[in-house]
Amino acid sequence: MIVPALLPLVFVVAVAVIPQLGPVVLGGLLVGTIVTGLFVAIAMTSSGGAWDNAKKFIEKETSAEKDRSRTRSGHGDTVGDPYKDTAGLRSIR
Repeated sequence: MIVPALLPLVFVVAVAVIPQLGPVVLGGLLVGTIVTGLFVAIAMTSSGGAWDNAKKFIEKETSAEKDRSRTRSGHGDTVGDPYKDTAGLRSIR
């Protein structure tokens, strides 16, 4: 995970250092990175909300398999909440 995290930093520094590319290329690179991150954040917020809503739906059921389904709903907490929190959406409790 170190290499993917360093890629944006390395490319921005490389484009800034190479004088033939100029500030227009650097600006385009930065805008492209921001727009890509925005769409990833929107996707993470939507999927995290779906995980959390599924967990809440499972917790409300009153069937005989409540214990079994409740353990499955734990994935909604372990996946849904970090996705929402990473993207910046806080749930109202």
